[in-house]
Amino acid sequence: TKDMLTRRYAKDPETAVFRDLVIKWDIPQFRDHCPNTFVVFGVKNKTQNRTEFVVAQEGARLAFIIEVVSARYRKEDRQIKVQQYAQARVQEYVIIDRRTQRGQVIEEVLGYRLVEGQYLPLTPDDDGRILCETVGLWIGLQDGRVEMEDAQTGKRLLTSSELEER
Repeated sequence: TKDMLTRRYAKDPETAVFRDLVIKWDIPQFRDHCPNTFVVFGVKNKTQNRTEFVVAQEGARLAFIIEVVSARYRKEDRQIKVQQYAQARVQEYVIIDRRTQRGQVIEEVLGYRLVEGQYLPLTPDDDGRILCETVGLWIGLQDGRVEMEDAQTGKRLLTSSELEER
């Protein structure tokens, strides 16, 4: 997901995409998080090498987070972080969850948008995709892979391996 988003914002000097970077929030007693991928608008020094993202120093808030659920952190990703990211005023939070239940593989994309300080769940379309207005993308799962499509043009964002094949 990071490579697709990074290419999407490559020419935008104030939009940064990070993966597995520790976030130090500007909320007292709020614990650090380390989401799979996140997007920040209004970043001052996009190319700076960071060991952590300190919200108070950056002067910019996280706008969009994608979390790929692992079995070990399922409850945290699907429940606890929903409350915490809303409290931290992250505009949209997307959860990619792929699990096996009774021998069947279940793939799910869940999304939340911040409305008046509360997260409201995003309703998937008929293909199970959700519209993420913050980044202007439809996000879904296809054969276990995350797919992103530009909401304006309908053009699918290519993965690094798909680009190499071309």
